[in-house]
Amino acid sequence: MHVVSRGLSITTNDPTLITARPAIASLLRTLQEGKAPVNIVIRGSSLAAITTILSVEDAYDAFVVDVARDDQLNRCAIDADDIRFEAAINGIELHFSSAFASPCEIDRRPALRLALPRSLRRMQRRESYRVDVPASNPATCTLATAQPSGSTARGSAGRNRPGEPITLNVQDISVGGVSLVDDRKRLSITRANTLPGCHIVLPEAGSITATLRVVRVADLTLENGKAIRQLGCAFVNLPGSMAVTVQRYISLVEHRLNTKRLGTD
Repeated sequence: MHVVSRGLSITTNDPTLITARPAIASLLRTLQEGKAPVNIVIRGSSLAAITTILSVEDAYDAFVVDVARDDQLNRCAIDADDIRFEAAINGIELHFSSAFASPCEIDRRPALRLALPRSLRRMQRRESYRVDVPASNPATCTLATAQPSGSTARGSAGRNRPGEPITLNVQDISVGGVSLVDDRKRLSITRANTLPGCHIVLPEAGSITATLRVVRVADLTLENGKAIRQLGCAFVNLPGSMAVTVQRYISLVEHRLNTKRLGTD
């Protein structure tokens, strides 16, 4: 099978542009899993429609979309050298292109197969959009060391020794940062401390390793009288591929919540 790839025009140091193939495939798969509507436009014509992504095929380096109701668009897509797609994930707009669709079938229904785009533009990223992590399926953050830069070790009972890893639950997360819960107040951390090499496991989405900067520390007492420490942390120079993993996790959580609200889970 031969599919022709096409990408968006690339501007040097464009922070909105993603060119890593795994990251592009992951974003398209998120659109697929969320059954997100995708606008398809044949550039240079008045033909446009709404479709959905049915499959992302790693083996073929391709993705498959549902055919449009407009048969003329489906026919033109086969010979079109510039097919534009627009979609959104939690308010983040995605723009990508491909070319020369090939007719195929998915689950005995007609579809169009296209090459995975060489590039994808992610617009209007909402750093503040965050989701609460479900308690039934927790995400965790393992600090490479319990002794952050800029802090002083304490030898009191219950605190971790310098260099000893510690795992905390993630309370909520966005592409801008995370909130961690130190349920036994094992860490002595203040604002501006930097936590390098933090390994964050996001169920069903993957894991990332990032540097965190502490921006907020709050000692709280729960209704049952238990004292905990809450750490608000910002990602420091999070690579685009890892931001995609975080966004994928956010979308999965949101999709499950919406499904539950609709009573279809």
